[in-house]
Amino acid sequence: MLKNNQLDISKLPEVPAEAIKEFKEKQNLIVNRVKDILNSRDDINKLIGYNSLSIMYDLNEINAKFMSNIFQIDDYQLFKTTFTWVYRAYYNQGFSYEYFQVEINAWLKAIKEFINPELRKEIITIYEWILDNHENIIRISKEPGRDTEEIPEKWQETYNQYLQHLLAGDHLKADKLCKETIDTRQDAREFFEHVVRNALYEIGELWEAGKVSIAKEHMASSISSRIISNIYMNFLDNPSVKGKIVVTSIANEFHEIGARIIADSLEFEGWDVKFLGSDTPLIDLITLLRDQQPFVLGLSVSMSYNLEKVIYAVEKIKATPELKGLKILVGGKIFNENPGLWEKTGADAFAKNSEEAVQIVEKWWQEGNKL
Repeated sequence: MLKNNQLDISKLPEVPAEAIKEFKEKQNLIVNRVKDILNSRDDINKLIGYNSLSIMYDLNEINAKFMSNIFQIDDYQLFKTTFTWVYRAYYNQGFSYEYFQVEINAWLKAIKEFINPELRKEIITIYEWILDNHENIIRISKEPGRDTEEIPEKWQETYNQYLQHLLAGDHLKADKLCKETIDTRQDAREFFEHVVRNALYEIGELWEAGKVSIAKEHMASSISSRIISNIYMNFLDNPSVKGKIVVTSIANEFHEIGARIIADSLEFEGWDVKFLGSDTPLIDLITLLRDQQPFVLGLSVSMSYNLEKVIYAVEKIKATPELKGLKILVGGKIFNENPGLWEKTGADAFAKNSEEAVQIVEKWWQEGNKL
């Protein structure tokens, strides 16, 4: 059976800086040309499974952002795992496998029209690799995605019930389950980690498999946000006895529940946490950091096409004189699924879950107090 690690990426070239620069500068022109090429086909609606054309347009936009990130960070392991996911997810939403060949050929045509011939060789090679490996990617995409995280026996039944309440859209039963289950801050932390986080991952995979709609996925996220808020309000009497921490999702990142879980877990441990939510503009974040002077900044990113943004954010924050010594912790689904990727961000550490985040920050705090 062909596995992801059997897709040979060893000969994929590094894209020169000048070529990356031109690709970024002409990205909008290229994307619009790709859309025009696809729209000109009489069979385009059939190819995309009679989905809305807006879904295809969004995919084209994401493709451009993602490839720009791949060229910049030169990480082809992430490249091949992400394309496998795209094939699996969009095929299960009704897109045909032929669509991906058609789209990549459209990218090749648009790139040849807009990128200088002296600069485009490596970019063309990477897109042609996708075409050459099309059948292999299809085969791998049919295999299960994420390895299922083992849920402690203590929480297994609670997890099963919570997942069913989310799928049913029953926030009252979900809230009742929490009240019957959670008595302490430790219970709350474990509930966040083992129940909420895993239930949302499971629902994401159900969407990926074409078994639930985006609307149902959003409903589950909304209910979980309300549940987390309700639990948090029951433990507000915990005084802040340690340093200040700012936690946020980066600009253009709209997934915030994972960051919220880490923020609340840290606050339960006595940290003074400022949670900013999702899509925080970098300039405003730096202004707030200057004002608040936190001990740690936690940055969350889930989507692979936002990697450049987190790398840029870390670089700018570390270059800010008033923030010298600020520790930066990164986390998010993209790092959990691609070991070692976080090191390319320039951050000081990575936490795969709230328990690790607490341990890392506590270690930094103890080391700082020994100085």
